[in-house]
Amino acid sequence: MDTRKNRSVNPMAKGLKFMSIDRFILRKLNTCQEEHTRANLVRLFVIRIRKAEIAEEEHDAAYVLSKLH
Repeated sequence: MDTRKNRSVNPMAKGLKFMSIDRFILRKLNTCQEEHTRANLVRLFVIRIRKAEIAEEEHDAAYVLSKLH
């Protein structure tokens, strides 16, 4: 018996299956009206931007080093 048919699926999760986390945060920021939640979403987005910048800098440094050898 296939039990997957009986599972309830969250319609939000189904719609967000292919959405990036960054787009999800931006979408929530656009619709959220609760100030505390908006502040947390902004903090989360800033953290993601900083991590991406660090990863890009590390990649650039690795690329330069690979060209030197």
